[in-house]
Amino acid sequence: MVFLNENGRIGRLWETLILIEKYPIFEFLPFETLISKDQEKYYKSLAESDKSGKSTKFIE
Repeated sequence: MVFLNENGRIGRLWETLILIEKYPIFEFLPFETLISKDQEKYYKSLAESDKSGKSTKFIE
């Protein structure tokens, strides 16, 4: 499930919380830092996942 939101931080918070629930290791990964290094690719994968209705591109 991909969460697009005008405020990307809220969407990333939800993504992180969902991932942490299933895989606790995600609590320690610096998502904000990783995303800021390649924002264009991040937003492109979100758009592709939103368009297809599947999270595959985002997860990859």
